[in-house]
Amino acid sequence: MYILNRTLYNHAQERIQKANQELYRIQETLSCGKQIVRPSYNPEGAEQVLHYRSVLSNIQQYSDNIDFGYRWCQATNDTLKTASDLLLRCRQVAQSQADSTATQQTRAVSAKEIEEIYHDLVDLANIKHEGRYLFAPEQLLTPPFNPQTAAEDEPAETERPPEFLMRIKIGDEKQIQVNTSKEVFTGGQKGKNIFRVVSELKTSLENNDPEAIRAAFAEIDQAMEQIKQQQGEIGVRMQRLERTQEAFTELKGLTESALSQREDADLIEKAVDFVTKSNHQSINLATLAKILNTNLLDLLG
Repeated sequence: MYILNRTLYNHAQERIQKANQELYRIQETLSCGKQIVRPSYNPEGAEQVLHYRSVLSNIQQYSDNIDFGYRWCQATNDTLKTASDLLLRCRQVAQSQADSTATQQTRAVSAKEIEEIYHDLVDLANIKHEGRYLFAPEQLLTPPFNPQTAAEDEPAETERPPEFLMRIKIGDEKQIQVNTSKEVFTGGQKGKNIFRVVSELKTSLENNDPEAIRAAFAEIDQAMEQIKQQQGEIGVRMQRLERTQEAFTELKGLTESALSQREDADLIEKAVDFVTKSNHQSINLATLAKILNTNLLDLLG
């Protein structure tokens, strides 16, 4: 009888220890709200959780890149819009001063306004965004234009170093360029140097030359079209960034849902499980106490 009771005692003690471990795990789950408190409890589940967290980390990095790129493109587009508005004002001035009612005095006054527009355009072309120059050709760290030389011809393409291309990662194998070449203002080898167009209009007004003023119409129109084309390219980039951001937003939601299903605990279910196992543990303890009491009686008698 003593041997039998000893065996029952050992079995009861094992059940109690196992139940204590289960209760401890449930308490950990209830305290942190997670199914997988320790990787050792569920290695496969822990590996999936790490995978989902890695995916979310990558999504966040790409989303941050996209936000930066979109802000950069938006700043560039806004700057070019202002430049286009200044060119439109130049055209309006040219039209008014090409008219037969214009005089040398009115043209001299208009020349002063065009000179101010010239400097405004240079300031725009040298504008900074988030600490870097929007249109700088080299790493965006130095101003691209000097007001004294902006209207001069650029060196031949073979004599110029390649311009800096600011590309951002928007996917594991996807990149997009977000900066815009300074050639949107200089025209490169084929377009119009916007600063020269404005400077020549100023000279025509100062010289009181109506024919030269009328000739500036076409030059200004080409300069405005040059900016418009670049704005179109920027718009395409922004649309791509928006579509990619929307896709990442959807993917983030799906991944967070999968992570929650794998990681988050059903607290109500766990609470019920805790109460049930606590009751079972009370029964185990009562059983152990009865066995111990029986052993004492055996020993006494």
